[in-house]
Amino acid sequence: KDFAEALGKGALPQLQELFLGGNKISDPGMIALSEAIGKGALPGLVYLYLNDNQISNTGMIAFSEAIGKGALAKLQGLDLSGNQISDGGLKSLSDALAMGVLARLK
Repeated sequence: KDFAEALGKGALPQLQELFLGGNKISDPGMIALSEAIGKGALPGLVYLYLNDNQISNTGMIAFSEAIGKGALAKLQGLDLSGNQISDGGLKSLSDALAMGVLARLK
């Protein structure tokens, strides 16, 4: 959460790649990160790696809401593998993607 709070205060506005895989990030951490992202904390982010954490639907819904605001418009790569996301979380992500967010995602 401390890292997400620092991001929210504009600590790394030019960051292009963020590797957070395998850090045991759970929903509270994902919610905090999503709040920072939703406030525009990482405008230049191109790659986001959140693989092999403990993110579930709750964290994914928060993330989907953040990107639904147009955050991470430059994102080209996103790794969410190895988490505990099921239908509800994927539905929220697909709804956000259907709005045209993350248009550069490959």
